[in-house]
Formats: sequence, structure tokens, C-alpha cells
Amino acid sequence: MAYDRYVAICNPLRYSLIMSKDVCLLMVAGSWAPAPLCLSRLEGLIAQLNFCGSKIINHYLCDISPVINLSCDDISTVELIDFITALAVLISSLVLVIISYVYIISTIKNVPSDRGWKKAFSTCASHLTVVVLFFGTTIFMYARPQAIDSFDSNKVLSVLYSFIIPMLNPLIYTLRNSDMKISLSTMFSFNAVSSKA
Repeated sequence: MAYDRYVAICNPLRYSLIMSKDVCLLMVAGSWAPAPLCLSRLEGLIAQLNFCGSKIINHYLCDISPVINLSCDDISTVELIDFITALAVLISSLVLVIISYVYIISTIKNVPSDRGWKKAFSTCASHLTVVVLFFGTTIFMYARPQAIDSFDSNKVLSVLYSFIIPMLNPLIYTLRNSDMKISLSTMFSFNAVSSKA
């Protein structure tokens, strides 16, 4: 989405040429392909752990930290690899988003009219909202040492980034649609009139 916003603002006349179906598929593959490479070392270490006692994961989803916590072995190395992997994945993704927005902001600064500024920032506002919510929760949850110790806060954060933010995405992006804004204003004005009657 950050690259899409970058192309839409920095190269608007070439948007359809640059954002072809092949480029979109390449970006999707490029974002999914590194995942097995990043996690293979960590999964190998987890597979070597001995698990004893309770087999109940203290979490809503089968996340790595709660699974590691079930082990009887020394998990400090696995925790460190988990922390480094999470930090690398999150920071590399965030850096790419920040770079695209640096280019966007430098392009917007050259726009002479206030109307152009507002239009460019409104194009990016919904995406920035999702980026801040998602990266804020995931960095707080995964990119801190000893994330295992606070499972209750991790449960709340995992619900936020796994369910709530993805559910907000369509709402955030559709609120930018002018037809949707007109429909919502009509619906709320109709409800206000009917409640007075």
C-alpha cells in the first residue's frame, strides 16, 4: 500500500503503467517469500525443545512465545532468536514504508496549492492510520525482550492486530469513498429525522 500511495502521488500519470498486475504479483510474492526463510531457524530450534507439563497454550492463537513457554528446557537462545527475527521483520517492513512516505512528503512539499496538499494527505491518511495501528501493536508485542512474561497484555494486543485492525481496514478505506460518505450521511440524517418523529 505504501508503494501504491508513492506511485499515485509521485508518478500519477504513469500509475497504471507502473502498477501493473505483474508488479502487484511480484510485490505480493516478495512479501511472502522471505517468511519461511526468517522462521526456518526458529522453528528448527523450537522442534528441538522438550515439552512437559501442561499442553495448554495460554493464548488465543498458537503464537511462538506461548509455545516456547511450555518447554522445560532453557529457552533463552530461542527467545533471543525470536526477538531478533521479529525485530528484523518488523523494522525492515517499517523502513520500506517510511522510505515511501519520505518520497511522498518530499513530492507533496513541491505542490504549490493547499488543495493539492490536502488531496495528497487525504490519499495517505487512511493507510497511515492502519500502519500506525498495526506496527504500533506488533512492535510493542514482538520487538521487546522477554515478551513471554506478560501474556495477558499479549492476548489483548494479539486480538488487536489479528482481528480488530484487519476488520477496520475495509471501514477505513471505504470512508474515503465519496459514495460511501454520501450514503452514511443520508443514513444518519434519515435516522435523526425518524427518531424525532
